[in-house]
Amino acid sequence: MTPEDPRHGTPAGYVAGCHDDCCQTARRKQRKARELHQHRGGAIWATPAQLEEAARPWRLLGLTEFAIHEAAGLSGHHPIKNRRARISTLVALTNVTEDDFDGGAFVDADLTRFRIQSLMAAGHRLADMPIANTGRWRTSPRVTVDQARAIRDYFAAHEFTVGTSTHTASRAKNAGALLPLAWDDPGTLAWPTGRRPRISTSPGRGRNRDDVDEIVVERLLAGDRIRTSTPAEKAEALRRWVAAGRSMKSLAEVHHWKAERYTKGDAA
Repeated sequence: MTPEDPRHGTPAGYVAGCHDDCCQTARRKQRKARELHQHRGGAIWATPAQLEEAARPWRLLGLTEFAIHEAAGLSGHHPIKNRRARISTLVALTNVTEDDFDGGAFVDADLTRFRIQSLMAAGHRLADMPIANTGRWRTSPRVTVDQARAIRDYFAAHEFTVGTSTHTASRAKNAGALLPLAWDDPGTLAWPTGRRPRISTSPGRGRNRDDVDEIVVERLLAGDRIRTSTPAEKAEALRRWVAAGRSMKSLAEVHHWKAERYTKGDAA
């Protein structure tokens, strides 16, 4: 084991096969601490339910048991699912963070694709994103952690900006992609519940005439036609459009509105 290996000089290094003094000493100290803990009446075994609870958030992202164990510094070839393990194993699993996962591990691809499509709906070109224009990510159920990280970070840096390609935006929106402002990004590598949540594409019926949803207003300004937008939302969109130095008529024509209805607060 090389000195650059993060397991060097740790109990994990001993488990990985290094029995030199560096890892032997760490292993010995760990065993002494465990025996002292047991002598004082502390628990030394974690239940399968405790272990599963610690690993579950990562399993929901699509990460394999092997990847989770490697991130925790455990032996990737030693299964613990449905088995009890030492408290130190539970502690290691509990302390895992996203940064601990190897970039070559795999996570579910749906959120990565969703982010890409959403950015394209805002006019950002795929060619400018940190992922290959062509590739298995388009149809594969999984992408690498490195790919998911890159797109997650790129989305965070560009979700509030408008891209330069109207052609890209039109194609993406016609295919059903949502603008970044129309949904809440969880900030994780994949959907945290393991599946895409229900994301409303319209404000819904049964709303009050005076309701103003900021997302709806932004979508109206972007040219999206929302049949269930309220008169107050239409009026606010027109106000902002005119305040930006554009003609009221130009936005009204996009949506087939009678602009005078919404400048006076009359019914739609």
